[in-house]
Amino acid sequence: MLPHTPISSEERPAAPVPPPFGDVELTFTYDLVQAERAGTLSERVWHRLRKRALEGLLRRSGVIPGRDTLLDIGCNSGPLLLHLGRLGYRIEGVDLNPELVRKGREYLRAAGLEPSSLKLGNASRLEYADGSLDCVLMIDLLEHCVEEEALVAEAQRVLRSGGRAIVAVPCPWHPIWHPWLKKILSGRSAADIDSHPDRFKTGRDLARLFAGFRRLRGGLRVGGAWIVGVFEKR
Repeated sequence: MLPHTPISSEERPAAPVPPPFGDVELTFTYDLVQAERAGTLSERVWHRLRKRALEGLLRRSGVIPGRDTLLDIGCNSGPLLLHLGRLGYRIEGVDLNPELVRKGREYLRAAGLEPSSLKLGNASRLEYADGSLDCVLMIDLLEHCVEEEALVAEAQRVLRSGGRAIVAVPCPWHPIWHPWLKKILSGRSAADIDSHPDRFKTGRDLARLFAGFRRLRGGLRVGGAWIVGVFEKR
C-alpha cells in the first residue's frame, strides 16, 4: 500500500485540462446509494450483483483489504466506497457533481468511514501524486466519457508500477441496457435516461484504450451484462 499525496500548485501548473465528460454529465444527479437501498427491485438486484462481481475481480487481481488504496473514479454518491470500506479497503473517491459528493460524504460519515475520502474533482486532473495509488476503479464510467484517453492517461499516472486498473462497462448486446427496457426497470425518469445515453464500448475498445497496460483478465460478468477488464500498469 502506498499513501496518496495531494499535488500542490507548485508541483503542477494550474492550466485548464479538457474534461473527459460531456457537459450533460454535470446534470446527472441520480443517487446510486438510494437506488441500491430503496430503488426498484431490478436496481437493488443489480447493485448487489455488481458488488459481488467487483469483489471477485479485486480478489483475483491481488488487491488486498487493509493494505491497498483504491480510487473509485466517477463514484457518484459512493455505493462502492461504502461497500469496499466495510470490507477493509483503503478507499478514495472522486466525482464531479457537488450534490452527489455532499450526499456521499454524509453516507460515509453515517457508516463510520472517513467522509473526506470522497472528493469533488475532475477525472482528467486528479489531485494525487504520480504512482501513489494501488488500484483505480472505472466502474460504469467510460460509457459516459467523451475523451476516454485523457481519463485513462490520468489513471495511469496516479497508479504505482504494478497497480491495477479495474474497468467495467455495459455490454452493448445485452438487452438490459436498451433505453426502452431501462425505462421499465429503473427508477430514473425517461427524460433522464434519454438525456444521458450510453456510449457503448466493446472488449476491443478496452484493449485499445489500455494498450499501455498489461492485460490480466477480461470477459463478461453479471450474466453477460458487464464487459470487464483488469489491467496492470507496467
